Amino acid sequence: MDRKKRRIEALKSVLIVLLFVLFVVLALLDWLYDVETLPEGLRQPAVKIESALGLYAGGAVTVEESRAETYGEAAIPVSAAVTLSGGRYAALGRESQQARRLYARLAPVIGEAAGSAGEFKEITRREWRAALSAEGIYFRLSDELPFRLLSLGLGVSRETGPELDRLLLAPGENGVTLFAASEERAYRAETSASAEALRSLMEDFSRGEAADWQQSAGFSFERGLAGELLTAGAADMPRVSVSVPTVSEPAFEGYLSLFSINPHTNYRYTTAEGLRRAVDVSRVLELSEGGELRYRDAAGDHGIEIDAASLPRMIEQLRRIAAGTVGACAGDGALTLRSYQQEDGRAVVCFGCTVAGAAVYPQGREAAAVFVVEHGVLTRAEMLLRRYAIENDDLVLIPESRAQALAGGPCEPAYFDSGDGCTPRWCAAGARGQVAA
Repeated sequence: MDRKKRRIEALKSVLIVLLFVLFVVLALLDWLYDVETLPEGLRQPAVKIESALGLYAGGAVTVEESRAETYGEAAIPVSAAVTLSGGRYAALGRESQQARRLYARLAPVIGEAAGSAGEFKEITRREWRAALSAEGIYFRLSDELPFRLLSLGLGVSRETGPELDRLLLAPGENGVTLFAASEERAYRAETSASAEALRSLMEDFSRGEAADWQQSAGFSFERGLAGELLTAGAADMPRVSVSVPTVSEPAFEGYLSLFSINPHTNYRYTTAEGLRRAVDVSRVLELSEGGELRYRDAAGDHGIEIDAASLPRMIEQLRRIAAGTVGACAGDGALTLRSYQQEDGRAVVCFGCTVAGAAVYPQGREAAAVFVVEHGVLTRAEMLLRRYAIENDDLVLIPESRAQALAGGPCEPAYFDSGDGCTPRWCAAGARGQVAA
């Protein structure tokens, strides 16, 4: 009897040991896949072990840094005009890619001008328009941005300068004169950049690609209208189709990596509605069948760190995320900085798309990508994934003069994305998506 009892007790002991071992194994597995659940005293050693094994993907993470040259991708030229003694040549609409190529060619001259520019002095609208009508090279940017951010894209560090969405380089007697303008103000600065180098580039242009640029373009004020919109006369825009990129598991894996979320988290699943969701401690990433990608960090202490103290660096870090999501699937659309706000440790940065040189405004949304940074950590991001395709035919808008009459001021063309299609419309200049006609 005693022997039987001893066997039972021994079996109990073995079972307890086995249960303890199983508990330890399960706990280790859970910690390997969700190390953030460890107590503070054990988390750091575990992180070091997992990092050595290449398993750790949680904790405070940072977006990979980029060279200064990529800052310029925050905003892009959507149209350009080269005014020579023999006429004006323009790239806009379907030819907006030519504006980007010319900007890239001129980057050394623009960079030299930006780096050597003296004080920017405000000028009248009449003086600005007189400069537009004279010899020079004009660029219209996708959205307004600070001159210091544009300069960084050219490899130049400038702490001061105006907000601008239009840039003009004109050859002068002693160097290149740099003009910068927005919807409200215009400025002029003298530089030590070589006027001869600029003239040489303009001459090369006249002998080369000028033949492929439009030769009937003019600014609105030159036709007796308000504003400085550069158009070729006809109020037409290419038809643009829109679709939702295929939502797949590999695509979701890529987004998890982009947001530094552990792909092996225990809390990853797909709902009955097709919503893919991954939860990594306080951070959640969701992708819907309709192409809505949402990220949120409830705690805000072990998430994606953003250098909010430096505006250019913050915008570049967020641009990399936007480029890997919205930009990666945009098709004929080009990613661009739309707006930014900073106040009391909180920043909101928005990116959008342009198609054929015109801004695209998603219905019911501020922008295609909205990022919220609080005290140096990305706490929320909302992205709308869309693919745009430029079709071969054009859609005719009402004349610009009529649109201005209805809006009561300058207008510019834009596309409005309803989800089922992209409709070209006139919108009030500077009103960011407010339909005018």
